[in-house]
Amino acid sequence: MLRAQILTSIFAVATLIPWNSVVTVDDFWHSQFQSDQLNIFTLFFQATLLLVNLFGVFVLSDFAFWKRLLFGNVVSALVLVALLLVKSLPVVYVLMLIFGFVDGILEATLYGYATTVQTTQHAQGGQSASGAIVSVIRIITKLVFVNHESGAELSAYLFFSISAFLCILAAVASLSIRSIETTRHRKLGRNRTLILGIIRNCWPDMLTVFINYTLTLAIFPTFFVTALSSHEWHVSMDWLMVICIALFNIFDFIGKQFLGTDAIRAKIKFLKLRVGLLSFVISRLTLCVLIVLCNRSIIPSATVLSLLAALLGLTNGCASVNCFVSGANNARDWYMRRHLMLLDDVALQSLHEDEMETIPQSETDDYKEMEETIGYLMVASLCVGLAVGLSIGYGFMQVLLLFS
Repeated sequence: MLRAQILTSIFAVATLIPWNSVVTVDDFWHSQFQSDQLNIFTLFFQATLLLVNLFGVFVLSDFAFWKRLLFGNVVSALVLVALLLVKSLPVVYVLMLIFGFVDGILEATLYGYATTVQTTQHAQGGQSASGAIVSVIRIITKLVFVNHESGAELSAYLFFSISAFLCILAAVASLSIRSIETTRHRKLGRNRTLILGIIRNCWPDMLTVFINYTLTLAIFPTFFVTALSSHEWHVSMDWLMVICIALFNIFDFIGKQFLGTDAIRAKIKFLKLRVGLLSFVISRLTLCVLIVLCNRSIIPSATVLSLLAALLGLTNGCASVNCFVSGANNARDWYMRRHLMLLDDVALQSLHEDEMETIPQSETDDYKEMEETIGYLMVASLCVGLAVGLSIGYGFMQVLLLFS
């Protein structure tokens, strides 16, 4: 189990750290193309990421986990190198499309694998760790290269080199799971009864993930950027932005790594209940309102803004990991009731991993297929939430700017 947890963490960090690096070195892109291209980069990246997660994962699942992880991480490393060498903006746009495509493969594969080996929390923690790592590197580069004339370029080289190294590390690590094959490759995604059954029983978990990430991306980082530029602060605006993003990423990591354990879920009962988890996610609207008030200079406090960034990250991480764990658990419970006729909760709770050996092989394959499928469906809900949240944040911001 420890081996699976370590491997999941490595795959998770490598999945997100390349894109986190790309959006962090915005000064590099501005120096390269003399304009703000980050919104366009994000559009291309999110478009292919969303398409892969909505329509491609069940086709791609014809390939084993290790093949998809190997391919995706090697291509990600090559794209990072190309981004440092290419000076043509249209070519960079194409690279962003490729980046979104391979990241979609990696994201879906990560959660398909993690759900199968029951390391979902480590997948969530690893992805949030990538954000925390990037934030720490960003603070270091701002301190070291603050007066350097090539600081933006040197920072980009450092970010992309570290990200490419972690991608290669994950590619090598993927070779160690060659014995773990996805189940029934030619049937996965075509077993409509299984997919519809999972959706009918796990749609509340999918909806909660969607709402959680829609809220987060609708407000962060768009409203933080405009809040920082709306009035004078006692500290540098650039530094305050770096601090807010670092606080969000660090507390997001804390929420995902430490607030989704069985011990925490046993103590905080509402995290185990669908209604409680959905209510918790909706209550995050309070943070969104406060951030908007900071944005409109009604609460012009850098301390409050920094605190809100930390709370937004902590609640995002806590809600996200518990939604994913809840979705996987509810899918397993449904499968046991539906296919193994274990109708009481006591029987479900007493079913341990070693008891799977008593199940006929065909049903074991179906069980693994179910686990992989719920992983894909949950991450698809996450990606839709990201896209919708970004669209709402950008559109709402344009409306506010129009009437300001």
